[in-house]
Amino acid sequence: MAPTSTTRPAIRCRSWMLPVTALLVLLAVLPSPGLAQRPVVSAERLRTLPTVQAEQAVTVLRDGGVDTAVVRPDGVALEVGTMLVLPTGEALREVTGPRVPAEIAPSPPDPEGSSGAAGGAVVTATPGAEVDTPFRALPFRLLTPDATGSGIWTLRPVIKVDRPLRWDPATGEFRGRLAIAVNDSLSPSEAKPLPTTVGFRFLGDADGIAPERVEVSRTNDLYFVELHTRAAIDSLRLHIVPDFDLSGHDVWIPVRPTLVVTAPPRVPGWGVGSAPITVLVRGGADEQRASATLAATMGELDAQILELGAAGSAITTIRSSGIGTAVITASAPGFGEAVATVEFTWPVAFLLAGLLGSVFGGAVVTVRQRDRRIRLRHQILGAVLGGLLGTVAWFALGINMLGVDLGLPRSNEIAVFAVAALGAYLGIMAAPKSTDQDAT
Repeated sequence: MAPTSTTRPAIRCRSWMLPVTALLVLLAVLPSPGLAQRPVVSAERLRTLPTVQAEQAVTVLRDGGVDTAVVRPDGVALEVGTMLVLPTGEALREVTGPRVPAEIAPSPPDPEGSSGAAGGAVVTATPGAEVDTPFRALPFRLLTPDATGSGIWTLRPVIKVDRPLRWDPATGEFRGRLAIAVNDSLSPSEAKPLPTTVGFRFLGDADGIAPERVEVSRTNDLYFVELHTRAAIDSLRLHIVPDFDLSGHDVWIPVRPTLVVTAPPRVPGWGVGSAPITVLVRGGADEQRASATLAATMGELDAQILELGAAGSAITTIRSSGIGTAVITASAPGFGEAVATVEFTWPVAFLLAGLLGSVFGGAVVTVRQRDRRIRLRHQILGAVLGGLLGTVAWFALGINMLGVDLGLPRSNEIAVFAVAALGAYLGIMAAPKSTDQDAT
């Protein structure tokens, strides 16, 4: 019985120590969690960037704002949840940007024309058309620990002129759009959360920028910034200020020259009225020249080819025909196409003024002469026919049947009234006179 009692405690002691020993060995083999979360950007890698020197302070982005870190001889250690900002010293250069299948979300309404809140239209990773290139990279690299906490994730901010500035006749302004993103060039088709948001502020020469600030929270998502301005020549300066570089960078948004056609909305029809048609170029350098071709669905244009000179504009005239809507189209190579409409309306004012002028002219003759030899029906017929015929010939055809230099503009009801009155007067004077026998 004694040997049995002496061996049992030894067995219990070995059973308790084996799991503890295995745990200690495992902890000794595994790397320290703290060390795994602090990958180091080596000095050799930093030396590839001429703008980064030893013992230099570099920018670090974190949720609390912007901080700095010092470049040591062995490199810079990265913390989880931060991004190291390294300037490359390069000029803006063309790169391959995000290739996330995209659907553009609408920008929030902005009645002021600009907004200080973060936002912008965002391209998200949803089914749709693929975002096109080219993009241009801002001169920075953003380094952060990868998902494992032991490697380095390298990103870059990129921009793209999504829509050049183009004249918008509806608003009377040039409008364009810029896209900005934080690009993961190794995984351009994926959108991944960033460890901290990257903010950009937009300034410049535009009359309105919306939004004025965006905060990027995922890789390869595009954020859109709308621009509008009343005046532009060949390009417009946009100043981009990242949170990590307050000096900012200028980007020039190109202006796409556009033809514009202006015409009055309404003109009296039936050939009575005419209207000036102005063709001009909005945007583009002063030395640009264009030859515009015009066409109209109704009416008659004085000229169908207009040479836009140094002022970038030219004027012609359209004469009405019938009643309806005339669509006027102007086109020029490299400038696109522009359209304006003119409504040919019933010439009511013209007819009333002509009728009143005829009656007035006839009344003047009758009162002054009291010529009984001219029958009343002849007076009425001569007044109406003479007044209307002279008026229509003068205003619609440009033919002066009155035999005198009127010196009147063919553009208002007073002139119509005057011509009709003179026509009525001369029409009565030319009417056949009755004989004394007829008078009796």
